[in-house]
Parts: sequence; C-alpha cells; structure tokens
Amino acid sequence: MVNGGGQSGTADQDISFLNFGGGYFGTSAYLLDGHWDTAADWGGVIYVPSMESVEEAKIQTNAFTAEYGWSTGNMYNVITKSGSSSFHGDAFEFLRNSDLDSNFFFNNAHGIPRTPFRRNQFGIAGGGPLYIPGIYKQRNKTFFFAYYEGLRQGTPGPSPPPCRHRPR
Repeated sequence: MVNGGGQSGTADQDISFLNFGGGYFGTSAYLLDGHWDTAADWGGVIYVPSMESVEEAKIQTNAFTAEYGWSTGNMYNVITKSGSSSFHGDAFEFLRNSDLDSNFFFNNAHGIPRTPFRRNQFGIAGGGPLYIPGIYKQRNKTFFFAYYEGLRQGTPGPSPPPCRHRPR
C-alpha cells in the first residue's frame, strides 16, 4: 500500500509523483485492472503491485478513447496477471550486498572502510486452474494467481570518524 502522501516504506518504488505529458501533479489517472487506483485526498497511487504480478502497463496521453474521458489528459493503466488452464510460476531475487561492492574513491583515500549495506528483495508468483480433489473439478473455468514479495534491508547510518584529539 502506498497512501498518505509520501514514502511508505512498504513499496520498492513510489510512483505517486509520476507526471507526464505536461500534466500537473494529481492530474494523471492511475488504473489497476480498470479500477481507479488514486487516493481522493492527495492524488497519489493507493496500491503499487509487485513487478512479478504485472502483465501489462500502458501509458496514454491526450488522444485516448471516450471511456477515459473523465481524465485530464494522462492515463497510467496496469493490468495484472491471471491464472490459466496450466500451472505456471516464477521466483526471483534481487541481491545487493556491500561485500560485493567496491569502496568509494574518497573513502579509500582516507582509509575509511565501506559502510555495511544489505538488501535482499525476493518473491514468488504462480497461477493455474483451481482444483480441489473430490470437491471442485472445474479446471477450465476457475483460475487463481497469487504472489508474495519480501524485502529485507539493513542500512546502518555512517558512523562519525574517530576523534583524533585528546580532551584536556
């Protein structure tokens, strides 16, 4: 959820402040599967889906059909994935670790060690036909899709350099 007028800490990206086509803040319309996805009080995006759950993203400016006539000129429409008659799934992981990064040039010049940084963003997504043995067997009529995304991050603030003079 992204709501409340700024950084939420729960979404990896905050697209609430995306303006395009010369539009002003709050004039772009955000749709998620054809439904309004904008907070009425401040104009930001309410829900940002995981990358792995997005099937299609479409930006339309100025010349679009009458079904979007209530917008002032910009549309951002996201369509999420759905299940199908066969099982399918994905798993992903984005890893960033200070042990794999080089040190900054100026830190090396002054003998300052790397600041520890750990970021692990991971997830799993899958879908298919709904089948409950002995209860429900409509494999070609009812489908499901689900996903999970997790983020583990540890970013301590840099510590001040040690005091080089002795107090009197």
